Formats: sequence, structure tokens, C-alpha cells
Amino acid sequence: MNITDWTRSLAGWYLATFILYVVVSYMFQGLLPTELLEFQRKEYEEVPSTFDSMMALVSLPVIVAHLVSAIGLWKNRHWAPRLFLLSTLGLLLLSPFLGPYIESGLSQTVGSISSLILGALLALLILPLEVREPESDATADDDSSEVP
Repeated sequence: MNITDWTRSLAGWYLATFILYVVVSYMFQGLLPTELLEFQRKEYEEVPSTFDSMMALVSLPVIVAHLVSAIGLWKNRHWAPRLFLLSTLGLLLLSPFLGPYIESGLSQTVGSISSLILGALLALLILPLEVREPESDATADDDSSEVP
């Protein structure tokens, strides 16, 4: 497998685990202890502040760009690596301002697996171009290295 195949494969796995994380988080939310469910219900019932509204307006395009770029990586589009790196950076910068959240152990596990795949994908994208796609050497295909 070459680097492009690895990138496509990891992008596919990342998309799958990201979607699974969202589904598992939603499905297993009811299994949380009563105190945590009560806290979460109270947080959601509050009227959002101006800051919360601004964060939602800023976060939504970054999340959409991240998902679109992950699909672009999976489909091997030339614009996808740069957009993926920028959207990942945007998500990391926004993360501290989004506040606390509550999730089950299973959704945390799936989220951790997704984060590990994201790290591997980022490592492949950040590698210098020479390492990712070395120049093809014309002499590499002929058998001049064999002893007659």
C-alpha cells in the first residue's frame, strides 16, 4: 500500500468511527446516572447566551468543512489535505470554548478510537511531500543491478 491508499483507508475509517461516535453518543445517553442526566437537562433548558450562539455559528461551518474534507480525502481530492488540516486546527482552537459535555463510556471509547485514527491521518498529511510520494527513479525499473 502506498501513502495515498493509506490516507484513503484512514479517511474512510475516520468517517466511519466519527459517525459511529455520534450515533453511540445519542443512543447511550439515557444510560448515564440520574444526576448527570439532570445536570445535562438543566444545561440544555437554559437560554443560550450570546457567546453560545456565536460559538454555534462559528463551529458549524468548521464542522461541515471538516466532514467535507474527510470525504475529500477518502475520494482522493487534491484540495482535501489542506482543508482537513485547517478544519482540524479550527476544531482544536474552538474546543476549549464549547464547555463541558457528558457522555457514556462506550461513546468515549469510540471517540478515542476516532481520535487515534485522526492522529494517524494527520501524521500522514504532515509528512514532507518527498516522504509521502518519492520521485520515481527511471533506473529503479530496469534490472541493471543484477550481476550477469
